[in-house]
Amino acid sequence: MIGFWVGDKADVERVYNLAIIPGGTCEGAPGQRGPTFSAYARDLYGNK
Repeated sequence: MIGFWVGDKADVERVYNLAIIPGGTCEGAPGQRGPTFSAYARDLYGNK
């Protein structure tokens, strides 16, 4: 699993959509998780 530190909520949503649109699967839609706004997705090979 890898993580990216991005500037704001719009960036999180943009990166998340870049994973989902081509066929990745949602493991946690963008949202507030503790002190951070984050999202989780699996790529086309099932990697988180």
